[in-house]
Amino acid sequence: MTSPGAVHAMMFREHMHRYGTTTRQLAEVGVAFRSHAALNPAAVMREPVTIDQHQASKFICDPLRLAVISQGNLDPESATGVLALLRERTRERDALLLAARELVRVFT
Repeated sequence: MTSPGAVHAMMFREHMHRYGTTTRQLAEVGVAFRSHAALNPAAVMREPVTIDQHQASKFICDPLRLAVISQGNLDPESATGVLALLRERTRERDALLLAARELVRVFT
């Protein structure tokens, strides 16, 4: 998975399959969250959104749409990485992890 949004999209797809939930029902949750966020001056996404706006917004990670996905998942300065090693190269893992930590330190 490349982001928390992708994980949630996969879980919601399972919910849709299991219970017949629709994207319009998901929109109702997002609209409610946004209306509550509008009351919080520290909220990142405070602009209210309607169900129609939700349904018209583009998919970011199907079935999640741009209108309700968290800004944290859209931050262009964030990154996700995966470290995959062959079993024979696991001795190199510690050096790679140290290098990755240093990159995080430099860019944060």
